[in-house]
Amino acid sequence: MRRWPSPEASPTSWLPAAEHWNCAARCRRRARGWRRSLDDSPPCRWRRLREAEPDRRRVRYLAPMRMPNPTTDRRGSTASPRRLALCIAAAALQLGASAEAMRPTQSRQSIQPGEPAAAVAYEIDLADRAGHEARIAMRVTLAPEGARIDPAALASGLRLVMSRSSPGRYATHDFAKNVYDVEAVDQRGWKLPLDRLTPHEWRVDLASAPSEVTFRYTLYADRCDGTYSAIDRSHAHLNAPATFVWARGFEGLPHDVRLELPRGWRVSTQLPHRRDGRAFRAMHLAELLDSPIEASDHLVRGFTLPASGEIGAQEILVALHHQGDQAEATSFVHRVEAVVLETVAVFGEPPRFDHGRYTFLADYLPWCRGDGMEHRNSTVLTSSASLARSAERLLGTVAHEFVHAWNVERMRPASLEPFDFERANMSDALWFGEGFTSYYDRLLLKRAGVYSLPRFADRIGGVVDAVLRSPAVRRTSPVAASRQAPFVDAATANDPSNRENTFLSYYTWGAGVGLALDLSLRERLEGGSLDGFLQLVWSQHSEIDRPYEIEDLERLLGDYSGDPTWAQDFFARFVHDGNAPDYFRLLGQAGLRLRRADQERAWLGVEVEPAEQEEAGLLVVGNPLDGSPAAEAGLARGDRLVRLGGQEIGSLAEFEAALAERRPGDPLRLSVEGRGEEFEVEVRLAGDPGWEVVPYEELGLALTPQIERFRDAWLAPRRTLAESSRAALGTPRR
Repeated sequence: MRRWPSPEASPTSWLPAAEHWNCAARCRRRARGWRRSLDDSPPCRWRRLREAEPDRRRVRYLAPMRMPNPTTDRRGSTASPRRLALCIAAAALQLGASAEAMRPTQSRQSIQPGEPAAAVAYEIDLADRAGHEARIAMRVTLAPEGARIDPAALASGLRLVMSRSSPGRYATHDFAKNVYDVEAVDQRGWKLPLDRLTPHEWRVDLASAPSEVTFRYTLYADRCDGTYSAIDRSHAHLNAPATFVWARGFEGLPHDVRLELPRGWRVSTQLPHRRDGRAFRAMHLAELLDSPIEASDHLVRGFTLPASGEIGAQEILVALHHQGDQAEATSFVHRVEAVVLETVAVFGEPPRFDHGRYTFLADYLPWCRGDGMEHRNSTVLTSSASLARSAERLLGTVAHEFVHAWNVERMRPASLEPFDFERANMSDALWFGEGFTSYYDRLLLKRAGVYSLPRFADRIGGVVDAVLRSPAVRRTSPVAASRQAPFVDAATANDPSNRENTFLSYYTWGAGVGLALDLSLRERLEGGSLDGFLQLVWSQHSEIDRPYEIEDLERLLGDYSGDPTWAQDFFARFVHDGNAPDYFRLLGQAGLRLRRADQERAWLGVEVEPAEQEEAGLLVVGNPLDGSPAAEAGLARGDRLVRLGGQEIGSLAEFEAALAERRPGDPLRLSVEGRGEEFEVEVRLAGDPGWEVVPYEELGLALTPQIERFRDAWLAPRRTLAESSRAALGTPRR
């Protein structure tokens, strides 16, 4: 994405004064019986009254009605100057009281009156939220005040686009499939010719020379995660690329968003709000598309991030939509604060958040999908899990996404600049951007006191096990795995693949590289660490106008370690090639033992599940791992295991019990049915190749003073809650 300009709180207003006079004129025309649509009318007194009853369905047309004229009395005669002055004074007092009541508590976020209306403005109507629909009106001013639109952008009409990619995702997602009931009208409400040029782009004919175009569409949204939008009775969870159609040629201009909310709902977003907390402004399209929105009856709590150097105190908000109680929310926010402070300590200073705040948008609801999605000044956290049962796991996502506030959102790979909203975005550096972040989401929970030492060892052991066992390590590299993201990052496809043997996630592999680099730096340098290396990278590439290449990371590692030759060798072996680090030695420095998990357990090397009800046996559902007993015996995905040793296989539990009775090296006779033929194979079982990491204490091994110092330097907390402003922790933000 483009670099965001530093927002300045210049005075703004939803409508200039002239528009208020036009609004009054429209009301008088309605009083004379003139019928027109509400959708193309700016806010007026009638609309504000209508918003007081938000649960009513949207009224499409006004019936003829009589509106009193403020310059006449009830009988229609002309009012005296005194009566007129009293009316004006009373209205001014009422407006002043209303303005005071709507004044936001966080004045640093709000935009003050005085600025002209945005070139592009959206209104979102949630009246049909029970059906997962929103009706969205997008108004485009073709000659906006104070801005010049390139005539070439409008030469063939107004081009309107629905994004195909979303910040933090690398695959394409055709959001336009959920956009329908489209129409375009001009400033008078007259329909304009509209063509669909591609599946995700429309063109509005401008031959009639309109001054404004309003594009209306219905959005269907029913997937609550970090990529899509979800609208229902409980909330409107809006990922901007999955919600907003945008106009070519207007990308660099301000975009306004206003939501018509049901009673009791509020909005949380990283965008600065305007007046009543229902309207928001993005300074340009990139900011809008990077700004998710949560509208619901949710809780907002927060704390203050202390000032650091030239960066003043900043606000961290947790917008929490869940089904738990207040005590769970308070405990969760308390632990979020511990994670946030430890993360700041890693990089040495916080980012300078736009508008002085950062927001966690958390939807922990049974109908949400597990996900986390980073944005510049906020993150989306979704899960079907509850705080009562899964707080530890949910905090892992909190840690991962907050590390992204530095790594990826500001320390940005050149391969993702500029971010393209209309195609897949491939990067060769996700082993660093996502993988190192995955390493820290484990480390930070240990430093913050969420993980015990055995739990941390188990989580690190999972990373090491994957790197040491995956067949992909022998055929590819972390760089090559990063380039596969458009195929695997929540991407969808109908045809099968062989990823069991050709792909190891850049999240996992990168975490393994990060672990090895951290322990290697601590081994080689007095006081050295991955924390220190990241602080050096942050000092050189802390804004997206200075993106990094992989060569920059290698050069900086040479500078930090004082040994460019060692840095070059590390990158050659573990980044550009698939060699496995010596984890046994590296972990041993911290009193952690790498060992086989259960080598006495028999292992087949393929995943099976019950076949369809009308068929007996078990179905091979994945490709056998290269070199496994199943692969050596010739089993393949889609084969059905019918009999074991001449006996029909009754259930998955019976098959697993039969395997548990055998030992590595034992033969296993299987009758197999596949692709129209039945055959028998003999499988020679192997020992389970899995690895685990165990603290020395659990093995009865003593810790030397050197091991204790190494472990403390690696895992001990860096910050304490006492350093934070805890006064606001238990205070709801309304």
